[in-house]
Amino acid sequence: AAPIPFHNRMVKACLERGVFVYLEKPPVPLLSQLDALVAADTGNKVSVGFQMIESAWSRRIKAWIMDGTLGEIQEIRVGACWPRSDSYYQRVNWAGRMNLDGEPIFDGPATNAMAHLIHNIMFFAGNGSDMFAEPIEVEGELYRARSIESYDTASIKGKFASGIRFFAALTHATEKRLPFQLEVIGSKGWARVSEDGQLLQNHLGSFPCQEEFEDLMLNFYKVFFSYVRGESLRPSTLLRDARGYSIATNVALQSSGGIHTIDEKWIHRSGQTGESICSVEGLQEIIADSLHNPLLFLERGVPWAVKNPEKS
Repeated sequence: AAPIPFHNRMVKACLERGVFVYLEKPPVPLLSQLDALVAADTGNKVSVGFQMIESAWSRRIKAWIMDGTLGEIQEIRVGACWPRSDSYYQRVNWAGRMNLDGEPIFDGPATNAMAHLIHNIMFFAGNGSDMFAEPIEVEGELYRARSIESYDTASIKGKFASGIRFFAALTHATEKRLPFQLEVIGSKGWARVSEDGQLLQNHLGSFPCQEEFEDLMLNFYKVFFSYVRGESLRPSTLLRDARGYSIATNVALQSSGGIHTIDEKWIHRSGQTGESICSVEGLQEIIADSLHNPLLFLERGVPWAVKNPEKS
């Protein structure tokens, strides 16, 4: 659980010494870095800490996908608003940065706090019980409401070779929290986890999931150490399993044409100095609606959305 700027060099150093590594998410900022680590990890020594993969709701949804309960999977959608105050961006010198001292950071909701959700999309699109898919098409829009180098708001959509489509809308720039909701839509039914993982539903009923984050962490540690002891064939997420996540986030940035600044007239500040929150007018409602109408900000006609000039 080291700062993001150190992930790449520390994993390299560990692999050179032949030791097992528990690498907290996000693995590394760039796809090129990830591929280099995958090549170096010839013994599959590294487990990436995407803890939600081992959650009860994640494994239950994956089982429904595998046993055909949902039919042919057609689309996976996720949305969330997790507000972050001034102190979040002031807690470390790399928060809200794209680069620091020559090291890539790419800090933001889809690439740090809510990276789990992007990774889970890849998990549910995988064609095996422990398989992760890699998208063949990605389009994204990245924005900043705060005066930061990186982004705090993103919408991403794409498609897998299987034909499954995916969509994500994530932000730190709202006053109120919208707990994450992830929905898998199939030809025979649907499955949805909401309330930040506390409620699991499908077309047949509801299945409460009372899991605390500490429980997820502990369970993930147990899975990792079981693998280290040789009691299981693989950890929850190998480095190569994170390629779908890295492709989605890296190509989203490229597709966006960089990070665009939202005009001040759409931004409001609330809270006390040092703990104030930047919120974009109507953004929470936009993200909530996008769970039913999965459109990028520009496709929705949001007034502050910007088109990548290269796509004109």
